[in-house]
Amino acid sequence: MIAAGIVAFIILTPFIVLFVSGKKYDFKNGRFVKTGILGIKTEPKNASIFIDGSKHGTTNQNIRFLNPGDYTLGIKKQDYFDWNKRLTIRPQFVTWNFEETDNLFLFFSNPLKEKLAENVLDFSAGKKRVIYLQAEQVSFADISSPDQKTSVNFKERIKNGKIISSPDENYFLITAGENNFVLDTRNKSLTDITELASKQAAFSSKTSFQASERNFKFSSDNKLFQLLEGSIYLLDWSKNEKEVVIDNVLAFEANSTGIYYIKLEESLLGIRRSLAHANFPNYTENILLDNVPPFIEAQIYLTENNQLLVLGNNALYVLNQELEKIAEQVETVQIENNENIFFNTGNEINSYDMASRETRQITRSLQGISNAVGNTEVGWVFFISDNRLQNIELDSRDHQNNYTFTEASKDSKFYIDSEAKKIFLLNQGIITLITVR
Repeated sequence: MIAAGIVAFIILTPFIVLFVSGKKYDFKNGRFVKTGILGIKTEPKNASIFIDGSKHGTTNQNIRFLNPGDYTLGIKKQDYFDWNKRLTIRPQFVTWNFEETDNLFLFFSNPLKEKLAENVLDFSAGKKRVIYLQAEQVSFADISSPDQKTSVNFKERIKNGKIISSPDENYFLITAGENNFVLDTRNKSLTDITELASKQAAFSSKTSFQASERNFKFSSDNKLFQLLEGSIYLLDWSKNEKEVVIDNVLAFEANSTGIYYIKLEESLLGIRRSLAHANFPNYTENILLDNVPPFIEAQIYLTENNQLLVLGNNALYVLNQELEKIAEQVETVQIENNENIFFNTGNEINSYDMASRETRQITRSLQGISNAVGNTEVGWVFFISDNRLQNIELDSRDHQNNYTFTEASKDSKFYIDSEAKKIFLLNQGIITLITVR
């Protein structure tokens, strides 16, 4: 008995070693070869796997002992878009079906659409709430139950409007032509601050520059600031009070520590610009960078760890030791997290890695691209092109899978939740909730 065991051990040991080391015998070439593994994970699971057209079970699983080389991997699941990609298997390595995240997230081929409202002028959505603006009222609801809305009426109808959210989504500033309102969702109250917003201090600065469209901003602790004719004001709408805090400003952004801004100063050579920061509560000025480029218009962006970016004259810059230009002809900027910046240049979607300082092209289209929104948690970018709301994967090995969810005009506006499961789309005055996965 012992002898038989020893003989079996001697016979099986080489095969066990070969198995563990990922080798197999290639009968076609008459030799042992090192093989690779294809790791396949999807969300949801139980999607059919096809390798070079042949079915190989369902997800999730690792397919072992694949000869090195290129394989066409297909993922199919009923009611979902098909996913295909040509992947290279390397010896003694694991190749994953999706490079950007742990799972390949599948999307509905016929997503559920629910109309929430018509005649909508603008909307805003975030982690907590969705709010939308109509001529006679403003409505808001919990993001998880958008059909259960609360509405507050305007005294007079408005013709157009824009919404700016406070970081905690408790307050919303509404600009409607010359009229301005603050919505307090906790008290369900609407305060008209039109007269307060129009007031200008007699000693405030005068510049030849216009403030950017985003001339109202909330700080991360819900202070409301306004840039008016080159001066930053702090507005206390509950007390109907307003005070100048900084003069000679082209653009600004606020967070919990203070205000970052582009300062304007007269000199013999014209107007000199510098980047500055003023701390709360005394607004003590600290110059971050002198000799900023001669921006006529600009916007400032801040990451959560206070990394500063500037969009000036349609060129995007990041502040390191100097203002380093990332790209030109930039239309929109999205700070997805402290590391990833997505920006749209009209025909391209690009990303910028703050750590490596590298720019990467995601996709381009001759049809034009607008409203690009990236989500690295799921590994896809959503955008509007050719009058369609689409997405494209970040994984650029082989071709990039690209799906269309619905029709949407170039001027449409949309918001995607953090898990990329639901999209709020405002298209031609109709706001629709689209469930995409």
